[in-house]
Amino acid sequence: MSAPSLRPLVTVIEVSTTVDVPPAAAYAFVLDFEGHADYSEFVRDVRRRGDGGVGTRFDIELSWWKLSYTFPTQVTDLDEPNRIGWRTPNGLHARGDWQFDPVDSETDGGAATTDEPAPDDAAATSTRVTLRAEYDRSRSRLPRLPPLVSVDDVLNRLKPVVRREATKVFEHAIADLEGERRRVTLDVDVY
Repeated sequence: MSAPSLRPLVTVIEVSTTVDVPPAAAYAFVLDFEGHADYSEFVRDVRRRGDGGVGTRFDIELSWWKLSYTFPTQVTDLDEPNRIGWRTPNGLHARGDWQFDPVDSETDGGAATTDEPAPDDAAATSTRVTLRAEYDRSRSRLPRLPPLVSVDDVLNRLKPVVRREATKVFEHAIADLEGERRRVTLDVDVY
């Protein structure tokens, strides 16, 4: 009898919403990542190292509660205007992508309202934007925590902050992207 295989401790987070711009505009907006530092009180700075293409690194300086950390990400794949792939080039073992799917303007959240095929990028007036992130806890080295602060303390404090902050960040970004402020509905899946 063989030993059971151990499944890695991978957490997947997907956050998505629909924006009222074509996929090419949403793609260009997300690719200009340096401008995103203004959307969150917890992001102190975003520094770009590279020309914006594959291999470009973005160092995101975060500060929250008793923690400060520079979170590096690196562009791994560009498929304009459909996908931007990324990974963390350090010990966190995280990777993911931004996906930009054209949707019919009569659609809410990407669910088709007719039996018609999805519009192509040129005809689409709206885009379903999805941020997908995978984090492998079994292979990752966590940033150092201050004395007397446990990982459970951090996670318990972080979960409600992430939801609020994601909504705020998306609302501000979408206002800049669409040209006016509106309430944003986020679909968040964690598995």
